[in-house]
This record gives sequence, C-alpha cells and structure tokens, in this order.
Amino acid sequence: MTALAAVVLSLLIQAALLARQQSVLLLPLTATPASATLAPLPTLTPTSILPTPPLPDERILSQEILDLRAELRRVWSAYYLMRAAAQLADADDALQVNELNEVERILITVRVSLDQAYALSTEQDKGPIGEFRMQISEVREDLQVRPEGMTQRLQRLRQDMLSLVEEQP
Repeated sequence: MTALAAVVLSLLIQAALLARQQSVLLLPLTATPASATLAPLPTLTPTSILPTPPLPDERILSQEILDLRAELRRVWSAYYLMRAAAQLADADDALQVNELNEVERILITVRVSLDQAYALSTEQDKGPIGEFRMQISEVREDLQVRPEGMTQRLQRLRQDMLSLVEEQP
C-alpha cells in the first residue's frame, strides 16, 4: 500500500509541475489615477520568457510507465497473498471450534485469493504460489477424511505465504 501511495503521489506531483509549466505568464494590471498619463506597457522580449525544459524522451516515459505497472502488479499480488494468509488464520480459528464446513468454505476463498495473486505475480513467484494452491487443494481433500494435524499444516502454509511476501523487494 505504501508503494501504491508513493506512485500516486509522484504522479500528482508530476501533473502539478506540468500544469505550472504550461501556465501563461500574465503581467499584473495596475490602477492609474485619471489625471495621470498612461505609461506604455512593458513589452515582452524573447529573452524575458522563461525557456521551457525539454520534454523527456518518450522511450523513457514508456519504460517508467511499464515499471510502474509492474510495481503495481507486484503490490496487488502481495495484497492477495496477505489476504490468503489472513483467511488461513480464520480457517484455523474455525477448525479449533470444529466447524469443518466453515473451514472448507474459507479454504475455497483462500484458493480464490491465491488464484488472483498468481495472475498478478512475477514469473519467479508463480512457482511458490502454484505450490500454495496445490497444498490448499490437498488440505481441502484431507479435511473431511483426516482432520488431525490440520492446524499445523494451516499454520505452516500461512507462515510460508507471509515469508514469500516479506521476500519480495
């Protein structure tokens, strides 16, 4: 979220600077008494106009946009991983009170969050996220048949997800 806020803030600053550069230089009007003679208005010479800085190369702007998009995708992927980890904590809580149907429902939402994280992740993170998805499917299959040891599996899986989020730059 911090990175997203930084991106939005930098875009707003760039827009403000661009608007300021494009504003027209206006001279203030002064009121003159009726009896005074009008002095000629100063004329603008080409040297009195501030030069505009050169526009950045479009290739640089394109690359910056691509970099910002990649960063935004990384942030969203981390968000969905964090959401999946929080949902696993909810599943563990439901398991503690023996609500197996609720645990199964939560595991389905964990899988959806992991699918979204996978779709937005970088190539290097697709492998671990794909592994998390397989583990969630295995947990769902084992839930009704072998619920013993499920708490440890959920906690380990949650910790692995949080570790992956912490590893991301």
